[in-house]
Amino acid sequence: MHNRILVTGGAGYLGIPIVEELLEKGYSVRVFDRFLYGDAGLQPLLENSRLEVMQGEICNEADIAPALSGVAAVIALAGISGAAACQVNADAALQINYYAQDLLLRLCHKHQVRRVLYPSTCALHGQNGLFALLNEEPLFDRIAFDVQLMMSCERLFLRQEEIGPVILRLPALYGLAPRMRFDLELNRRAVDAASSAAGLTVGIPLLHVRDAAHAFVLALEAPAAQVQGQIFNVGSDSSRWAAAPPAEADSAARAAADPAGIQLSFAKIKQVLNFTPERDLEEGLAEIAAFVREHHIDIEAERFQNARAWQAINSRRFLPFAVPDIDESEKREILHTIDSGWLSTGPKTKRFENALQDYFQVEGLHCIPVSSCTAGLHVQLLAYGIGPGDEVITTPLTFCATVHTILQTGAKPVLADIDPVQYNLDIDALEARITPRTKAIVPVYYAGNALDCDRLMELARRHNLLVLADAAHAMGAAYKGRKLGTFEDAAAFSFYATKNMTTGEGGLLTTRNEEAARRMRKIHYFGMDKDAWKRYSDSGSWFYEISDAGFKYNFTDIQAAFGLHQLDKVDQFNRLRNELSALYDAAFAECEELIIPATYPEGFSTRHLYPLLIRSEMLSIDRNTFIKRLSEARIGTSVHFVPIPYHSYFQKVLGCKPGDFPRTDWFYAREISLPMYTKLTSADIERVITAVKTVLADSRK
Repeated sequence: MHNRILVTGGAGYLGIPIVEELLEKGYSVRVFDRFLYGDAGLQPLLENSRLEVMQGEICNEADIAPALSGVAAVIALAGISGAAACQVNADAALQINYYAQDLLLRLCHKHQVRRVLYPSTCALHGQNGLFALLNEEPLFDRIAFDVQLMMSCERLFLRQEEIGPVILRLPALYGLAPRMRFDLELNRRAVDAASSAAGLTVGIPLLHVRDAAHAFVLALEAPAAQVQGQIFNVGSDSSRWAAAPPAEADSAARAAADPAGIQLSFAKIKQVLNFTPERDLEEGLAEIAAFVREHHIDIEAERFQNARAWQAINSRRFLPFAVPDIDESEKREILHTIDSGWLSTGPKTKRFENALQDYFQVEGLHCIPVSSCTAGLHVQLLAYGIGPGDEVITTPLTFCATVHTILQTGAKPVLADIDPVQYNLDIDALEARITPRTKAIVPVYYAGNALDCDRLMELARRHNLLVLADAAHAMGAAYKGRKLGTFEDAAAFSFYATKNMTTGEGGLLTTRNEEAARRMRKIHYFGMDKDAWKRYSDSGSWFYEISDAGFKYNFTDIQAAFGLHQLDKVDQFNRLRNELSALYDAAFAECEELIIPATYPEGFSTRHLYPLLIRSEMLSIDRNTFIKRLSEARIGTSVHFVPIPYHSYFQKVLGCKPGDFPRTDWFYAREISLPMYTKLTSADIERVITAVKTVLADSRK
């Protein structure tokens, strides 16, 4: 027999018993595995000339594609197994247990594979075909994340009829195998109970791992007409376990104990494949206990515990500085947008604009989505007539876009130092910079923090100045209960990938000034008439007129597809950012070498950044070395910002230099932006805290 079978995850608990049986039957077998738990279990098989071993990542097409060359069938076992292991890093579980399976299926189709077997779970029995993860149907609370992923994968596999999908739903597994697992409840109980099965009563279906392996071989060998597109519950009515599984039991075991009283049926696999489990429960448990005693096995060791192994991986992975929080709702909306034919500015952009007005809930507020916050900063200056001969006051602690856009109008940027507590514009310093040529103030709501907006607005009105805010960090931030962006003359928000809500790229203009809004709408799209996008709809006209100077700063329906769902979640995101920041605050408040960020007491901050300051005078290292040490600990950081006077271009154009703004210089020498985003887990936060405190301990004078 020369049929080559690919077993992904072939070095695992179930994989090796399947490989062993296939080799015994004369198949050529190719094992593809990342070998997270080592390859010791495969070592006795390596002398077999019909075994080929490939190491790689199931998510990497460059790795998995060569493994599919010349194979007749695939047994798709690779994945993160178990609810606890999946919960360690849900993003990794989604990538490996779902998207990698989608990739595998597409490659199987390309390589003309004619049978693919997938291991699902009996926990899905009785769910009436509910695939909850990747659509909008509700979840049952009792369905664990790993089971949700299997539900979705079943749908993926069954759609691919041309590759002969077969789903094998497994109950709780137990038994001795070359790559042993002691995170499975029965295997652990076998050791704890010294091999006795006494007291185990009828309840939850269970299956020896080698019986499960045999079921896969039978399904592989069966005629296509009998198994293609079929789902089989694997087991028998004679194999049952304790009626009430403990809370820590394997998710398949927990969910199979259906509170609705639905009973699993194993008649189909008996009738179609003539499958009957052969292993006796008590003998299987005794075998495990004897193995542990004979070899002095530490069942708590990482190699026997899937969740612990993934926790170790998690602790070693690079923790990024920022990650956007995108889920299936945005992805579905983007696909719908692509199918709709409206990719640029269109009806979804209008929907998003209306949703923004509903969000701010301020009568007369105009919300104008634009291509970026930078575009918004430029447009609001132009809409209010800022130009040559004018001066605009802003902060030196900002991204270059704030100053670039002022220069692009022909006006002169004037810098005023920051306040030493919240790091926003210092109003006293600002007032001292006002001249007869000053026309506007551009405050930057640093890290999503308000400043004393009452005083700022009173100062602006007294001097007849415009307030055109850079609110890039502040979507959802508030001052005395009023959202930032609703009381200034105008404000520009950012929806960049790292912001507290994102549209990939994108931004927003807000203003309550009707005439300014009219000009903004023209300027941001070539100076064209209002609602020019409608000229491509059935209610529009081909004719257009350019009635003002303008730019191509328009928002798109692809961006709106993100924004419609991100907007629904932004308040939740901001609350979570505050909760995560509070964990940092509590941990670092006790460290005299650190200064934790303050927020404006009468405001609500988005906590877009977590700017931690180090008292470098108390340490033997400077800020840059501190960042390097955190990077060595696999922690991503940034600095916000390199101040305007530190850039050679602005030194030349504005005549400024380091040293001109002492508070900004002091801040910049000490600031480190720690990871702050909603996908951070408590374990991630603890990693950052530990790394910071370790660097402190190693560098105190």
